[in-house]
Amino acid sequence: MPSPIRILRGHFGMANVWNRTADSGQRRDTVGIGLTIGTVNTVFAVATRDAGLSVRTARTGVHLDPEDNGRVRAPSESGSTITDFADLANDSEAISVDGQLWSPPKLIAAVVRNRLTSAPTGAAVVSTYPACYSNKQVALLRQAHDSAGGRRVRMVPEPIAAVEWLRHEHGHSDSRPILVYDLGANSLDITVVRADPDCGCYEIAGTSTRSYEFGGRPLSALIARQAATISATGFDQPHSEVVDVVKVRSAHIRDSMSLVRETVWQAGMPMSEIGRILVVGGACRGPEAMYVLSELGPQVVRSADPGQCGAVGAALYAARSPCSAERDSHFAAHGQR
Repeated sequence: MPSPIRILRGHFGMANVWNRTADSGQRRDTVGIGLTIGTVNTVFAVATRDAGLSVRTARTGVHLDPEDNGRVRAPSESGSTITDFADLANDSEAISVDGQLWSPPKLIAAVVRNRLTSAPTGAAVVSTYPACYSNKQVALLRQAHDSAGGRRVRMVPEPIAAVEWLRHEHGHSDSRPILVYDLGANSLDITVVRADPDCGCYEIAGTSTRSYEFGGRPLSALIARQAATISATGFDQPHSEVVDVVKVRSAHIRDSMSLVRETVWQAGMPMSEIGRILVVGGACRGPEAMYVLSELGPQVVRSADPGQCGAVGAALYAARSPCSAERDSHFAAHGQR
């Protein structure tokens, strides 16, 4: 089952957050900012005028202080840090902390606002969201951004941002659809994206598939169960020594192949029409996903750090499409009903 929202009292480590003392030259030359708000990590990418990129990662959480309205501050005994709220598909209820009511969309908007506090005001901003979200969930998230002062934030589906990275790194001469295989901490998202190489426009084909049976946490639980079974026979060793982790990971990916085929079928095409498979998500850092998915036929592509691919693509998209007036109405139409 999806994890409930958690409230942590006291210390909560933050790392690599945009700092007010960041290089002023980079701030002036920033043209695009991209964010992905994941279950575990928030990734913040910056694209500069000279085509440079910088990426920073922090734990996804909002530290609430009684004297502040949801901004990230140094941990204190009087405050609370809320985690495990970034998946609206869970339909988690709002929670009350120190007399304030916080819904998951409001918490996500607070994370985005906090990351943008010291970012250049003139830069275009794109924040991603899962393509499996319903139109209502997308609208609630849009409303939360606006209420938090984030009208400059443009919302783009995560697989669209990932394909933007692919377009930037590998060119866009191939007009065939791209299958995005996103294995995150809590779930697997599979989406088929059509890209127009002439205008750089994207469209989600069919519907995006999400499964909570696959992901970093489900895989870790599977490895732990297998290790416990073996340990019960008298072997008291670390999980990595009693379980063939590579074999279990490969089997975990292979078990998802039916979902991949079903998603492609729902998009109205055979697997042979897919041009490339793009592997993204923090749980895909190992080589197993690429090896197993290559059995499907299309070329499999992955960035050096698949956990950062979406945020980098979002920053590139923001830099290429700086007009925030378009907002996200085009993409909202692709939400699930």
